[in-house]
Amino acid sequence: MAIIHEDRFSVTCANCGARYTYRSENINANGQVQCQNCGKWVTAVGVPLAGERPPVGELESYIPWNKREPKVENEIPRLLAHGFIYSILSLAISFIFMMMVVIFAIFGGFIGIIIALLVLAEMIGGVNIALADAVWQIKCRSGQVSLLGHGGLLFLFLLITGILGLPLAFSLAMMGSSLYIISQLLYLFIFSLIDGFVCRFVALQFEIGTDDGRSLAEGYISATCPHCNSRYAYDSSSIDEKGTVACQNCTYRFILPVGVELG
Repeated sequence: MAIIHEDRFSVTCANCGARYTYRSENINANGQVQCQNCGKWVTAVGVPLAGERPPVGELESYIPWNKREPKVENEIPRLLAHGFIYSILSLAISFIFMMMVVIFAIFGGFIGIIIALLVLAEMIGGVNIALADAVWQIKCRSGQVSLLGHGGLLFLFLLITGILGLPLAFSLAMMGSSLYIISQLLYLFIFSLIDGFVCRFVALQFEIGTDDGRSLAEGYISATCPHCNSRYAYDSSSIDEKGTVACQNCTYRFILPVGVELG
């Protein structure tokens, strides 16, 4: 559904696909309008029922990484956790990727391999987005392009650090059989730390709110739609006489959080 005018709504029929414009007076008590083409009743998503109070949107309270107070006491343990967990999960991703390459190459040839690489980038990006949120509370953009970019950049950086770390790995392997366990634990500690740092660095490049480098202008607030979870900025001109705003993504109308003052 899209809002055409303050009191007019454009609704697409789920039965026949026809799209027509309706007024709020055409909506029945069940929040439905009758399709002008096939006569079926269609739910007008985003229009509150008569007498129903619209839901309240969620005020964006996320604090960007560069505006937080630095906490160094848990830095190394969290870097180790991030890097170690990612390394474990990457083993599973590698196994899945090898299976995909074989299957996609058989049925799709070179195009199939390209598709497998794109899926690999999405899996790597998705895993690091989840880990960055769980370990550091860093929220990353998760759109298709951002996901591919996130995974591709992380794969490239970890490949470079892995190649640069080969001399160290070789040196630890030459410590002898008597020190094998110690050398392996040292190797795990060092590279988990490096991987954790790289994973966090890449996640910060895709942190929400850093795509344009601008903060909200005075008189605007950022609120999340309770219907589709999209986040947009609103000002006083966006509020109708009922005190609601329309989501800029799905047009669902909701009330801005209590206590918010807009200039």
